[in-house]
Amino acid sequence: MSSATPMTRTRTRIKICGITRWDDARAAVDAGADALGFVFWPGSGRYIAPEAAAEIVRRVPAFVQTVGLFVQAQPLEVARAVQASGVQMIQCHGGESAAQCELAAAAANRPWMRAFGVGEGSHEGSSADALLHSIDPFRGASAWLFDTASAGHGGSGTPFDWQILHQCAARLNANPDSAPQLVLSGGLSAQNVAGAIELLRPTGRLFAVDVSSGVEVLDADGKPRKGLKDPARIRAFVDEVNKADARSSI
Repeated sequence: MSSATPMTRTRTRIKICGITRWDDARAAVDAGADALGFVFWPGSGRYIAPEAAAEIVRRVPAFVQTVGLFVQAQPLEVARAVQASGVQMIQCHGGESAAQCELAAAAANRPWMRAFGVGEGSHEGSSADALLHSIDPFRGASAWLFDTASAGHGGSGTPFDWQILHQCAARLNANPDSAPQLVLSGGLSAQNVAGAIELLRPTGRLFAVDVSSGVEVLDADGKPRKGLKDPARIRAFVDEVNKADARSSI
């Protein structure tokens, strides 16, 4: 994931986040996922220890990217987790400053992406104007990830208003400067991801979609079991992404 100008014909990449088991990682890879995310924040129900993640990462095919998610972790902590796990990229998901992200990335010797909370009540992305202001200091990132704003640093299972990101992408296109790639997250599932792609892909800015709860096993009440993925839901999600790409190709 590197800085890029708009490319409408590029296939939408898929990241499956919250991986805690090898069987789930294998199901994601077999379905066609491009990246796997591992949550190294102990406050998450999808947390995995870096040493446990290493047992999965070492079995992942070479051309599938592995990403470690951190929330306000110190640079040395990030570096140790990256070394222990072997992940190829870090994701700063806790409102870190650009300087914090850069220090963590330098300590770990890895590229980085920054997550932004979008939606009502967000200080970063309550509107397109607010979001553009928030993302500007982070142009050193390889990617910007947009998640639904929540007190729990994502994982709400609820989508935000994608029109905010659509307006933001249009404004980025009006600026000749290149910008990091855009990754959409937040409440995605097989039921809604096609609509998101069909709205955002024509801007030429959407690089990838990121899903976690939308591909998890559901309990008797229909709630996701955090960290446990459902192979059938993964396949359905990937199929919908591919079909949406085919419909929105130019």
